[in-house]
Amino acid sequence: MEESYVLHLQNQYQKFSDFYLCYCGHARCAPLHSYGPAVRPNYLLHYILEGRGTYRVEGRDYSLGKGEGFLIEPNQQTFYQASEEDPWSYLWIGFDGSRCANCLRSIGLGGGHLTFRCEDGGGLLELVETMLTHNKPDNAGDFMLQSLLFLFPKIAKSMDREKVYFVACGLPVIGLALLFILGYVAPSSTVGVVASCAFIFFGSGLSLGTTTCCIADVIDYGEIKFGKRNESVTCSAQTFLMKAASAVAATLTGVGLDLIGYNPETPGAQSAGTIMGIRVLMFAVPIALAIISFLIYKTQYKLKGERLRQLTNDVNALHAGQGRK
Repeated sequence: MEESYVLHLQNQYQKFSDFYLCYCGHARCAPLHSYGPAVRPNYLLHYILEGRGTYRVEGRDYSLGKGEGFLIEPNQQTFYQASEEDPWSYLWIGFDGSRCANCLRSIGLGGGHLTFRCEDGGGLLELVETMLTHNKPDNAGDFMLQSLLFLFPKIAKSMDREKVYFVACGLPVIGLALLFILGYVAPSSTVGVVASCAFIFFGSGLSLGTTTCCIADVIDYGEIKFGKRNESVTCSAQTFLMKAASAVAATLTGVGLDLIGYNPETPGAQSAGTIMGIRVLMFAVPIALAIISFLIYKTQYKLKGERLRQLTNDVNALHAGQGRK
């Protein structure tokens, strides 16, 4: 069994015949959960967020772990299975079209090269999460999904996690600054508001994806440091902290509105000082917090770069020594 989140599409091929999304999702698998043997009619990429498993194709087995992925090509019989002791969590993206083979070759996949490694699991997870939110069958959703599909191989090939987190913090700053300027020069611009919100929410999603992968790194670090994996404790603590942060944010918003003299009885008739205070709460404070967040990640968070690669190697070596295949 697996706990999964999935988006299936039906008509993308009618608009984008050369390269289009078929489905995507992510899942946390139970021990020994498997799929196949089966043949797919389209291309399918899996990327492992956490844990380990085995991918089998054409009689060859690939033992894969966190930070690695595998490609399933059309009309090939494949089988893959989660580890019994350390079952994997992964994301997947299915796609097809006349230009797929060329796109895959550009990032070194296909033609016998069926596995890959990517340090930026957060960026990939965020793309899939964003795809899952655009699930309405309309033109806007279709074109958004298509743009995200083109971003997927770019991130998989080139962006490391620190760059993704920089983008995650930078996009909301750009969106908030743009929204602030629009409030003076074009307050009724629908296009401007939509563009600003796109920067803000896409950046927020990238941040969520990056921190999710950081949690998996922390779990690995704990296993090396203390000799025991504590997924349940760590993930539960993260959920608690997110809910606590939401409660604190709501409380501080109320306190802030009270301090600047906001009167809920007359929402359309606030004083000039109150309006300026609202602007500070909406724009200056979030921008400052986004910048501080990136500085903390850059200077205080240590599980990245060479240290993260060494941690991954140590975890893989530990699992191999324990007989995990």
